[in-house]
Amino acid sequence: MGEFDCYRNATLKAITDVTRRFYPDWDEGAYKKYLSRFALVEEKKVKELSAGMRVKYALALALSHNARLLILDEPTSGLDPVSRDDLLDVFRDLIEDGSRSILFSTHIISDLEKCADYITYIKGGRILSSTDVITFRESYRLVSGDREHLEVRRPKLIGCKEHAFGFTGLIRAEDEGAFASCKVAPADLESIMIYHEQEDSHETAVL
Repeated sequence: MGEFDCYRNATLKAITDVTRRFYPDWDEGAYKKYLSRFALVEEKKVKELSAGMRVKYALALALSHNARLLILDEPTSGLDPVSRDDLLDVFRDLIEDGSRSILFSTHIISDLEKCADYITYIKGGRILSSTDVITFRESYRLVSGDREHLEVRRPKLIGCKEHAFGFTGLIRAEDEGAFASCKVAPADLESIMIYHEQEDSHETAVL
């Protein structure tokens, strides 16, 4: 489930009237609650809603028939920062009591930093890692040092960028001992993914 973008000329009320017929456990009270929470007006047409409001309407429909798993494809893509942050707040609130789960794909790393508990990193159709976010992040380190430290250690680097003052790169946490003479720092999700994208090319980006 992602942004609701069909029947653009229909009102929300008309779409809901059809949708509720498919769900014998439809909860009208929950639907009204989410309409109020998301500030949705049933008399409006789909085309009159912003992208963020269309996502919220899709959520209102899903949650009104007691969906326990929400599958979202790039739900915050194209939203302005305020709308994205508001939607992430909604996601956090929905999973707070542990009765619901949200699975969503995204290329916006800051979204993962803000609300993800678990991460599955897929590259080239292959799962590189699937674990909780903390374990994933702590499995890597960022390193930097002089160029004289680079060549002998290059095989242990996952992507590397050379610059006028030396190099920066990504390593696995278990290889930290090999970089004792370098500066080592915790890795953030964005850096992990950026450097992983360089891993197969075996090319060094020179800045």
